[in-house]
Formats: sequence, C-alpha cells, structure tokens
Amino acid sequence: MPDLTEQGYAFYDALMHVITTTTGLHLEAAPNECDTCYCDMTGAMALNGKKRGLILLSANKPDLRAICSYMTGTPADNVTDEDIVDTLAELVNMTAGGAKLRLGDTEHAFNLSTPFVVKGDNTELNTKSKGKIVSQILSNGEISLMLTVVY
Repeated sequence: MPDLTEQGYAFYDALMHVITTTTGLHLEAAPNECDTCYCDMTGAMALNGKKRGLILLSANKPDLRAICSYMTGTPADNVTDEDIVDTLAELVNMTAGGAKLRLGDTEHAFNLSTPFVVKGDNTELNTKSKGKIVSQILSNGEISLMLTVVY
C-alpha cells in the first residue's frame, strides 16, 4: 500500500473496496511511472466542502471494457461505449461516496457532485493551485486504473 495521508487513504481504500466488491478483481498499488496518465478516458467529480477538490479516475478503454464486463456479467465483446462511460462514472461516484463516509467528521468532509467523463486519445487533465493527496496506479498486471485526488 502506498504511503498516504488520512484523506488519501480514504479514497484509495474506497476504490479498492469498490473494485473488489463489484468485479471480484484484486488490484494492487503499482509503481507510478509518471505523474500524468495518458489514457482514453477519465472520470471526474468535483468535491465541494470546506476544502474543494477533484477526484480523477483514468484508464484505457480495453481495461474499462473488462471492468464493465466483470461488473455486469456482460461478455466483453457486447459492452458498448455507452456502457464504458456509465461504468467509469459509477466507479467515480461509488469511490467518492465511500471516501465521503470516511471523511464526514473531518476537515476534509465534502459533498458529492455529478460525475462526468472526459474521452479522447492521450487526454491529459491538469489542475492548478491544488496539491495532490493521491496519485496512484492500481493494477493486477492486466487491468490498470489511475486514481488522482487533489485538494
């Protein structure tokens, strides 16, 4: 497990729980090869509270197709692009919801907003004037996700 702050661990642990519960997959912290993740899609949600932040969950389309297949029981070949977008938005929503429960009585408490998805080849999202509390790649060697949270 990476060395994280209390709020960073809340998001990391929430995502690990969501993935394990919904897919049966067991992802582990993988070495971050760079600070930015060039992926096909990024799901995001604004975190509004005493402190404002953003959760980003990035992955490549084939990995998201596999996750959707595991989550829904739909054969990967039958998973549509719309299904992939819905899966990514729901992963962000469930992860943020889990972290919200853990951080509810702290200075990092926040309200959920509507998740959204950014699509495109090699997209890169940059945030200004925010410190990263989590920037972690999670992988099982076949499927990878990158979790980033900034406050």
